Amino acid sequence: MWISIPFFISHVTALLGNSLLIFIILTRPSLHGPMYFFLCMLAGADIVLSTSAVPQALAIFWFHAGEISLDRCITQLFFIHSTFISESGILLAPMSVSSSLSMGLGSLLYHIAPHVHVLLGKVCILAPLMLNPVIYGVKTKQIWDQAV
Repeated sequence: MWISIPFFISHVTALLGNSLLIFIILTRPSLHGPMYFFLCMLAGADIVLSTSAVPQALAIFWFHAGEISLDRCITQLFFIHSTFISESGILLAPMSVSSSLSMGLGSLLYHIAPHVHVLLGKVCILAPLMLNPVIYGVKTKQIWDQAV
């Protein structure tokens, strides 16, 4: 299905971008400071969030897996919500609140088709994950200098 292509591209971009950011910070001694370790924690949280949310969306699109087991659902909810809590505890409270609201209000929206609900929920989760490594790398001159 064509709609899965943006999800797949954003998932790969989030994984590669955040992994590259963590790799650069951990391998360069000049970047071993509190601010850069802070960025590593945020990038790690982004990787966990992307990995816990996107594969199920891709399974729905590619394999028409409309149902998941209760164990998988609870595990996915645990990782998504614990990652949101850790990111808001670190710094990203406004982003976490907006994403939590979009997911929390989903149970109240019975008149929206399930595929539209899944699409909107995943976009709210994926957009920050895909853009965070770009923002971190461009805005931080030391990371940009080490990457180039």
